Amino acid sequence: MLVAALVLVPGDAAPMTTAHVQQKHGPQTYGHWSVQLRATGEWLVWRAPGLVPVTDGRPEFRLGGQTLGYPEVGSGGRSLALPVAALDGADLSRVEAWIGLRRLDSAAPSLPASGRVSTAALRAAAVRPAQDPGRLGPHAVDTFEYDAADLPWPAFDAPMEVLAHVVLPVGVDHAPLVLFLHGRHMACYRPDGGDDPGFWPCVPGSVPVPSYRGYDYLQRVLASQGYATVSISADGVNAQDGVTDDGGAGARAALVRHHLDLLARWSADPADQRWHGRLDLNRVVLVGHSRGGEGVDQAAIDTDPGAPYHLVGQVLLAPTDFAQQTAPYLPTEVVLPYCDGDVSDLQGQRYVDAGPLLDPSDPALRSSVLLLGANHNYFNTEWTPGAAAAPSLDDWWDPRDPLCGRKVSATRLTAQEQRRAAKRLVAAGVHAFVGDDVPGALAYLDAPDPVDVPRAGPALALTATLGGDRDTVRVDHGAQPDGSALTCAAGQPTEEMSDADAAPLCGPRGWFRQPHWTPADTASASVHAAYAASGLPADAVLRWSSPGVEGGLAVAAPVDLTGADRSLDLRVVVDPQGPPVEVQVVLGSEDRSWAGPVVTLSPLPGSPVLAALWGQTLRVDPADFAGHLDLAQVDSVRLRTVSEAGRLWLLDASVRTAGLAPVPDRRLPRVHVGRIVQPEGGFAAAGVALLPFTVSGVVTEPAELAVAADQTTWEGRAPAFETVTIQPGQTEGRIPVRYEADELDDLPAQTELVHTVPRSGLVTSGFLGRVVVRDDDPAPEVTFSGPRHVVRYGDDLVFRLALSAPIDYWAVNTVRAVRREEHVPLRTSDVPHSWLRAQLGMIPDDVALWRVWHFGFVDLPPGRRHVELGVPTLRHPLHPRGKVLDLRLTAQHLTGPLHAAGRVGSRR
Repeated sequence: MLVAALVLVPGDAAPMTTAHVQQKHGPQTYGHWSVQLRATGEWLVWRAPGLVPVTDGRPEFRLGGQTLGYPEVGSGGRSLALPVAALDGADLSRVEAWIGLRRLDSAAPSLPASGRVSTAALRAAAVRPAQDPGRLGPHAVDTFEYDAADLPWPAFDAPMEVLAHVVLPVGVDHAPLVLFLHGRHMACYRPDGGDDPGFWPCVPGSVPVPSYRGYDYLQRVLASQGYATVSISADGVNAQDGVTDDGGAGARAALVRHHLDLLARWSADPADQRWHGRLDLNRVVLVGHSRGGEGVDQAAIDTDPGAPYHLVGQVLLAPTDFAQQTAPYLPTEVVLPYCDGDVSDLQGQRYVDAGPLLDPSDPALRSSVLLLGANHNYFNTEWTPGAAAAPSLDDWWDPRDPLCGRKVSATRLTAQEQRRAAKRLVAAGVHAFVGDDVPGALAYLDAPDPVDVPRAGPALALTATLGGDRDTVRVDHGAQPDGSALTCAAGQPTEEMSDADAAPLCGPRGWFRQPHWTPADTASASVHAAYAASGLPADAVLRWSSPGVEGGLAVAAPVDLTGADRSLDLRVVVDPQGPPVEVQVVLGSEDRSWAGPVVTLSPLPGSPVLAALWGQTLRVDPADFAGHLDLAQVDSVRLRTVSEAGRLWLLDASVRTAGLAPVPDRRLPRVHVGRIVQPEGGFAAAGVALLPFTVSGVVTEPAELAVAADQTTWEGRAPAFETVTIQPGQTEGRIPVRYEADELDDLPAQTELVHTVPRSGLVTSGFLGRVVVRDDDPAPEVTFSGPRHVVRYGDDLVFRLALSAPIDYWAVNTVRAVRREEHVPLRTSDVPHSWLRAQLGMIPDDVALWRVWHFGFVDLPPGRRHVELGVPTLRHPLHPRGKVLDLRLTAQHLTGPLHAAGRVGSRR
C-alpha cells in the first residue's frame, strides 16, 4: 500500500506535482528537497532559501562523497534539479547539494579542517629566481574601453555583449596582444543590495557586474612591458549558459574569436587612428580565468587556419575543463590555486596531462603551476571583497581552516599577495610564449624546486612540466611497469570495494583531490566513464613495507641522457596519508644499474580530504651516473626505497633538454557531435540510435574518440562506453547509442546524453551529443475504483488503480479529496492524527477532508499493473454516521482525471 505526502511548491505550474523528501540531516538543513513529476519523468529538486551561487564550478548532487550528477539550475536561479533516473537507485533522503568544497543544503561544516598544514619542508627547498617578470616596464600606458554591436548565439535568447577594457603601451607599435577572458560570476547585481533575478540584459534596478575590469592590475604590468592587452566582458554568457550542455564553452570561444576578428580588422584599417598599426596579431596570447580558461582553450581549438591572427600560447588561471581535452600545438601554462574552493578538484591539470597523448609529436610546453595559499576568486579584483563593486566572497568555505582559512592560516595568501603572485606567473607565461626572456620565464614554468615568488608574501609555486623540449614515456606509452611497480588505472577506490578490488585503481581509499585521475566513485556520470575509457590515465604505483624495494618504468626504446643540457624529469605523487619518503633514482637494467643520491619527497599539505595527489617534479642530473653506465642507452628508470614503508605513484619520465622547442603551426581535426530524435520502435530488445558526428579538418592517420552514454533509459545500467575510430579522410560518421526498446508505454521522450573525450589524433568542438527517444507505444486503459461495499469504521478505505497493460516507467499519479453535494463527506476527525500529519504536515481543525487534503500521490512502479491506496479510519469517530470519501486521481501520461468513492459506516 503506497501512501505519501505531497506539497505544492508556489510557482510550479501544472501538471507538475511535488512530493516532499524528508531529509535526514537534522535541524540545520537549508532549503527544501522534493521529487517533482515533469513531462520527462521524476526529478529530484532542491529549492534554495535564496539564489543558488553563480560560480565557475558546477553544482553537484552527492551521496557519501560520491558525485551522483550535475543538476540543472532552475529559472530564477533558486533551485537545482536532476532526473531521479540518473541517481541509479540512491537513497533520496541522503542526497546532498554541493558546489566545489561548499555544501549548499546544510549549515554544518562542509568538510573537516585541514590536517598536516606545515610547508616548512617545501619552503626549505625553495629557490627565488633571479628575474622578476612581474616588475613594471618602461612604458606609460593608455587605458580605454570599446563597445561594439552585440553578438548573437543560437542557444541564447539574448545576444552577447561585445565590450572590453583596453590597456596599451604608449608609443609602441605592433605590440604582441594579450587577451583576457573572465570566468563565471553573477552577470548583474543591484547596487541597493537587493537580489537580482539573473536575467540578461539586466532588469531595471540592476547593473552588469564589471568582471572584465578585474584584471586591470595584470594588464597594466604587461602594457608597461610593451604588450597590448584587452580584457573582454562575458556577462551575457554567464547569465545564459545554464541552457547549454557544454557550460557555455562554445559561446565563450565564439566571443573570443569575434573580438580577435574585430581587433585584426581595426588594426589593419589605415583610417582607424586608435588601432591602426598598434597590434602584432601574429603573436597573440590568451589568458582565461576559470570557465574563461576553458573558453579560450576552446577558442584556440575552433580557430580556423585562415584566421587573421596567430595564437602563440595560453595562460589558464584555475580553469575548468568539462570537455576533458586541451588545445594541441599551443604552449600552455595552468595555474592551480591550492586553496580553490570553487573548481576544487583542480581539473585544469588535464590541460597538461592530455596534450602529449593526443599527438606524441606535439612539442608545445605544458606547465602546471601549483600555487600554495591561493584561492579561486582573488585573481579577479571584481570578485574580491573590499575591491569589487558587486557582491563578492572568499570562495574557501572555512575562514578558520588552518591551511587555507584567511583568518588563521600562516600560508594563506591575502588578496594583494595573490595578485602579486599572479603578476609574476602570468607575465612569465606571456614572456615564454611570445619569446621574450625565455630562460627567465622558465625559472617559473619549468622549475624542479619550489619557487619562492618575489614580493608575494608566503607564496610558493610548485611546477611540473611536460612538452617544451621533452621526450616523455609512461605506462602504455613507451614504457611498462618495472620491478615491484604495478599498473594502476584512473580511479579511486570506494568504501564498498575490497582491497583486492581496489588494487588496479590509482587513487587511495577515501575522498581526495586527485587531478591526474578520475575517481571511480563518479563513474556513474558518463563524462567520467568516457574519460576513464579514453586511455589517458595509466600509471605505476609502488608500495613497500621495508627499505630496498625497487619499482618504476622499463623503457621500450632506450633513452639518451648524454649532453650537457639534458636531464631526466620524473613526475611523482607522494601518498598524502604517509610521512615524507626517501628514495634513490636507479637508472639501467638490473645487470647494469646505478643509484643516485638519496632524495626526500614530501606529501603536499592538507587533510586526507584536502591534500592534492599531484605529481611533483623530481629532476635527475645525469652527471650523478656518468662513468657508471651508458647514458646513451638507459632502458629502465626505477625508484629504490630508503624509508621503512610507504606508497607513491610514478606518472611519467621525461628526457628534458633545456629551453623550448619550436612549435609548428599545426592543428588537429575537430569532431562535432550532433543530436538526433529517434522513434523507439517495437522491439523486445535493445534499440540502437545512430548519433551523427562531423569532422572538420583532414584526418591523415586513424584517430580515436572515447564515447559514453548516460544510459538513463536502461533500468539500473551503468554508463556504457566504447572507442570510435575515425579513419583517414573520414568527414562524418555515426555513433551507435543503445536504448531500451519495447512494446510497453513509456515517457513521451527520454534523453541520452552522449559524452565524447578525445583519445588520440583529434579534438572536439561540441563534445556532448543528445539522443531523444520518443515513445510510440499506446497507453493502457486506466481504472480507478473504491471499495465495493461499505467499510466499517476502524478499517481502511482501499482505492485501487489498475492498468490494462504494464508500463515501462515509474508513474507518479496525484490524488485529492473532492466535494460531492449528494454525499456526507469524510472529516478530519474520522482519520488518525498520524495519517493527517504524514499527509498534511499538521493536524487541522475538524473539517471536511476535501477542504485540506489537496495533494497525495500514488506511485506505480514499472511492470506493475495495479496499486492500492489506503486511507485509514478511526474505530470510534466523533460522528459515527455514514460518510463518503470522494477522490479524484490524475494519472500522469495516462488518462485522467478519474473519480472513485469509498463509503464508511458504523460497526454493528
